[in-house]
Amino acid sequence: MDTQLIVLLASLLIGFLACFMGYRLNKIIVMIVGFYFGYKLGDAYLPQLIADDVIVTFVSVVIGIIIGFASFSAYLFGVFVLCFFLAYTVCDNFIEMEFLKIIIGVLAGVIAGLVGVKFVRPIMIILTSLTGGFLLVNSGMQLLNIDNNLIYVACGIILAVIGALSQFNNKEEA
Repeated sequence: MDTQLIVLLASLLIGFLACFMGYRLNKIIVMIVGFYFGYKLGDAYLPQLIADDVIVTFVSVVIGIIIGFASFSAYLFGVFVLCFFLAYTVCDNFIEMEFLKIIIGVLAGVIAGLVGVKFVRPIMIILTSLTGGFLLVNSGMQLLNIDNNLIYVACGIILAVIGALSQFNNKEEA
């Protein structure tokens, strides 16, 4: 089986789980995003300090594991990291100018992180349904070789709304 197909199928599953069950799975999601954030942080900055790619990868994985477990253990820290990362990712995908993308992304990330800590349940439901809905649509469109921004945005919003309503109607705590 093609590696890209496996990744797209996994993305469909993750998107579905995030969209419709994100709040119930939020501690696991927080840990995974914490790991990914830590790994990407190390991967982005360590090559400036360390020449060996194997060492950079190893240290990046260690940083990811540390931030992942810190995010899980210190749940509100993890919520902040998750909200920051998701808001930054949205800015990264929609803003073209690199400098502006970073400034607005960090500002939006900090604001989303602080709001997320204050209003955990509704923010986690909204962010996971948005992220999951758009991930589902993005993966499905890639599988079907469809390239249309209007379809992407419309279907992403529709799935996000359905996912959020589903999660808000589910009264079970995480």
